[in-house]
Amino acid sequence: MKYTNPNPFNHGTTSITYIPVTAAEVKDLSFIVKRGWNIDIDSIQKLSAGTDKNSNNFRVDSSSGSYVLKWSHIDDPLVRRLVNEVIAYSGIKGIKISPPLPTVSDRNSFFSNHQGLFCLYDFIQGEHFDGSRAELVNVAQETAYLHKALEIIPAYLQDEARRLKKPLVKHNRELLERIFQTINPLEEKTDLDLRIMQDSDEINEYSKQVSASRLDALPLQVIHHDLHPHNVLFDSHSKKVLALLDFDPIRYSQKVRDVSFAMHRFARTYGEHTERKLDTESDMPERAQDFLNTYVTINSLSDKEIKALPLAIQDDALHRIINILNQLYINKDPSWSFDLSKQLTILREGALFSF
Repeated sequence: MKYTNPNPFNHGTTSITYIPVTAAEVKDLSFIVKRGWNIDIDSIQKLSAGTDKNSNNFRVDSSSGSYVLKWSHIDDPLVRRLVNEVIAYSGIKGIKISPPLPTVSDRNSFFSNHQGLFCLYDFIQGEHFDGSRAELVNVAQETAYLHKALEIIPAYLQDEARRLKKPLVKHNRELLERIFQTINPLEEKTDLDLRIMQDSDEINEYSKQVSASRLDALPLQVIHHDLHPHNVLFDSHSKKVLALLDFDPIRYSQKVRDVSFAMHRFARTYGEHTERKLDTESDMPERAQDFLNTYVTINSLSDKEIKALPLAIQDDALHRIINILNQLYINKDPSWSFDLSKQLTILREGALFSF
């Protein structure tokens, strides 16, 4: 059976939209841009991140040009510096990025105050993924070029990535088992508890299959770790990638994990649920095959890596499911429970692929 027209979740629209900011935010952000980069701003707008997502990016317009101000989710200066150096290195290697602009002090390429860390980038006029095969193929090419560049990243950056960000190799099956053991004895079970229990056997079975596959034995390198349709800018006319965005989640992990994540997310974002409604009759695995065929013409994958792609999709979903359940049952924090159904869908979709 063909798998057509999947719901692309909350990656946002193709067109970039803006949200007004309050007078207080304008005042605070204007001060930051002035102190950090000595730029007097004329206007500030928040860039929308799409449904149910809170953006931390702002378009800043001034007499000297247009910029994007990023209010970083990273609060550790060492990690922020590492990410900025990886972005700069990628740019030197010809990867399409927008490097963080140096601050007035010209030391860190970020500004820090009591509110957090901030980076400034040149604004690039473009749009997000439109679902077309042309953009799908081009982002596969740029993903391959990125991985080739990161494979030979300077040793000190690789070491810093391993030291400052815990390497991601496989999901924590032992933690998953402990969480399930926590749910079963609950005397009063919520509707969410019951739904999780209903899905627990399926989750557990997928976990066993992925754990037995030895993903952790596959080649490791620094990866982007969040290449999805809202983290890439495209030219609306040429359909070419203008910039890969948001390197904040970089990790030392399997290359195949990054390939599978990007392949799956771009392959499934098309059809009636998207803004442009392109490629409506396509089959998602066929689109994924187009992505993969293009990728390997630039950056090779071993037979083991290619066969592991579906399992890597599922392993990533299992990581996220376990994090959600850990927050809910161990840390008593339900704030990410809304994302559970999405990750279950991704877990099941992994079984649709065969390469």
